[in-house]
Amino acid sequence: MLTLDYFLKSGLLPWFTVLSGETRLTERPIEYISVIELPVGDFVRKNELVLSTALGCENDEAAMLELITGIHQAEACALLLATPANTTELPSSCLEYIHSHQFPVIIIPWECRFADVIEAVLKQIRADTLHEITFLESIHKKLLTAYLENMPIDTLAQIIANELTCDCAIYDVNLALKGASKAIKSKKKKSAEVVHTKNLYKIKNNERLYGYIEFEPNNAITINHALIDRYLIAALILWFDKEWIIQSTKQNAKDDFVWKLAKGSTESPDELIKTGEILGFNLLYSYTCIVGKIHVKNSASEKERNKWIISNIGSLKEEILFIASEMHKQVMLTYQQEQLIIYLENQTAYSDQQINKFLDKVEKKFQAVFPNITLSWGISESNNDPTNYHECYMHARLAQGLCPQKITQNIRYTYEDTILFKMLSVLAIDQDIMKSSFRIIQPIIEYDNKNQTNLLTTLKVYLKSKNMSETARILHLHRQSLLYRINKVEELTSLSLKDANNLFLLEICVRLHINFNDLK
Repeated sequence: MLTLDYFLKSGLLPWFTVLSGETRLTERPIEYISVIELPVGDFVRKNELVLSTALGCENDEAAMLELITGIHQAEACALLLATPANTTELPSSCLEYIHSHQFPVIIIPWECRFADVIEAVLKQIRADTLHEITFLESIHKKLLTAYLENMPIDTLAQIIANELTCDCAIYDVNLALKGASKAIKSKKKKSAEVVHTKNLYKIKNNERLYGYIEFEPNNAITINHALIDRYLIAALILWFDKEWIIQSTKQNAKDDFVWKLAKGSTESPDELIKTGEILGFNLLYSYTCIVGKIHVKNSASEKERNKWIISNIGSLKEEILFIASEMHKQVMLTYQQEQLIIYLENQTAYSDQQINKFLDKVEKKFQAVFPNITLSWGISESNNDPTNYHECYMHARLAQGLCPQKITQNIRYTYEDTILFKMLSVLAIDQDIMKSSFRIIQPIIEYDNKNQTNLLTTLKVYLKSKNMSETARILHLHRQSLLYRINKVEELTSLSLKDANNLFLLEICVRLHINFNDLK
């Protein structure tokens, strides 16, 4: 690829003065060339060599700084500046800017015709592009041969490394190492080291992201990005597609098995354990069942919603499996009858906390990758006994059924909630009880409305955790602020939260208000 250093040494310019960025000339590729004056706007492309006469900026320091800043921020290769006086000086603010950012600004003769420069540069770019295409086509053929011979992805990485005389690593979408040339593999690079690497290219086709390819050292690759996509990335996509088909076939078998567990298999426990082992599941562990429903925001119809889910369910499941792996938990999952069914391993006595931590991570990841969806979850009971998979599924499904049909934020219900819901339903039928319970919390509601406070929300969180420190953490409150709110609740209701009976009564009233307010 044509570099700034090569261009300056070509002899095209009778003389030039480099004002800044002298040490970076060899690593500045030239992919395009143009003539730009103010305003810069969006007219400059990345790696573009910009020619300018700084028209209107000669005696205006602010305008000159605007011109240089705009070209630099567009990630241009360099600025070649020609002024009538052939001055080699710039205002102090401009010099400070270009030196601090190591952005190459080069003074060239006023007599130099821009048309000649553009013609010469374009001719060299075309020649380099043809050379790169021929070179990359040969690599592409080798990669296709390796693919057809069913070689592992390490072999593909090594071919690329050998041909480009650099090290190469290939990662999946979560930046987990899939394959690498020998030098990188020996380093056992961790994903955290990769995120800010300069030469990290997306392995992407249309809207689907497969992973990334990284080159070392950072200045190893000067080939046009579009050519890398066409010849190197395209070959790697074939390998990712093949792996996806293999994994998809395996996952279908796993899906069927998990669905069989949920429906209630007639096979003996020993047969199920053996089948599970073949598929990579350990049925000797204890599991909690989680049933989730995916809500797609702004979907015009159920058909449109289902179309989106079918297109993305594979990626959703991959993210869930990755999170479970990160937490060192066994997981079994499937998507059946518009339900995401997850069996998550119970490892500790704090399984409820672990389940919520797991779902927190899933929701956070989904929010980042799929911001157009929300989820409603139903969670079965947790215990360390051998799992009755069908019963756990039915309990989780029953809990999920408590969730509203339309939601704007993620929501969870547990099987314990369903038992309590039934009990509260009986109380809610009695109008006297509903009126009495509302009278107890009415002062809180009126106080909140009048003073724009959140006493009722504070009470709901406290009743759920029964712990001052945990409540303060969840609400991001100082302990003293929380104590003030709790004291205010006690004052308004004439009930003490330190008294077990008062606390129980308040919880019943709040739950009736939340779930059956429309029956009041």
